[in-house]
Amino acid sequence: MPHGMFINGRRADNLVRPSGFMQLDIDTKHNPRLCVDEIKRRAVNDSSIILIAKSAGSGCWGLVRREADGDAQLDRIESILGVTLDRCNSRSVAALRFASSDPEPYLKP
Repeated sequence: MPHGMFINGRRADNLVRPSGFMQLDIDTKHNPRLCVDEIKRRAVNDSSIILIAKSAGSGCWGLVRREADGDAQLDRIESILGVTLDRCNSRSVAALRFASSDPEPYLKP
């Protein structure tokens, strides 16, 4: 899972090795006019963003290097990307993430 390695379950207390990453969940529920390609173009403006890819649904997801102040980091990313993040899924270390096929993801060079 994006946040780390879990053993014997998928709860925060089952996290045995953090990855150092935090996932971003950007969905059309919070962003009805979401343009995934535009989000990928804007991602270059934040050094912590390492991946943005299409979700299985109509939104997108990403990975960032986790910073000490996660809330301030999420505030900054929302401002740079011009989106409202699903903060519950972005903060939760136990939130599931299914990687969908995206032939052209944004990957930090």
